[in-house]
Amino acid sequence: RGERRRVPWLFLVLVLAAITSSSLSVISLYHVLAMQAEVEGLTAEVVRNREEQSGNLEEPMNGADNQTHEQEEEENKERIEYLHETEMDDTCTEPHALSKRRLGQQSNKAESQACLQMMAHNTKKTFQKEFALDICTAIPWQVGLKRGSALEEEQGTILFKEDGFFFIYSQVYYTDSTFAM
Repeated sequence: RGERRRVPWLFLVLVLAAITSSSLSVISLYHVLAMQAEVEGLTAEVVRNREEQSGNLEEPMNGADNQTHEQEEEENKERIEYLHETEMDDTCTEPHALSKRRLGQQSNKAESQACLQMMAHNTKKTFQKEFALDICTAIPWQVGLKRGSALEEEQGTILFKEDGFFFIYSQVYYTDSTFAM
């Protein structure tokens, strides 16, 4: 008699677990698809901004320059198409292939990503600064590593000189007489 009561409860718990798992999977899939759509939109916006900037900066082109410009636009479109094709391909896990996929092209030349590392300036003291209507402790920064010209340091802040995607990393720096983080 006791075993008969356990079986329906066990079955009910398993069904609820399966439904919950399925629901979470659907929600996760929705979020992944939404993020992919957002990345596609941002990629298109960056390409459009670059085309607008190159169109504003260039003078009227003669026939040869116009043909070169059209070839560059075609190459950019091919790169975007390649990115879209490889976005869903999760079978590629080799480091060399992943770097090619990240660059969005199949070439053997190495391209370096712009980089700017800001480190806490250990010889200067922290100071108080107003940020978002709150008084915060500010840290004096110094440039640790700089590669490329897309990112620059200006008065302790990172200044973006070019459009693009950048990896931003930060650390918490805090010291007092008791703690150091």
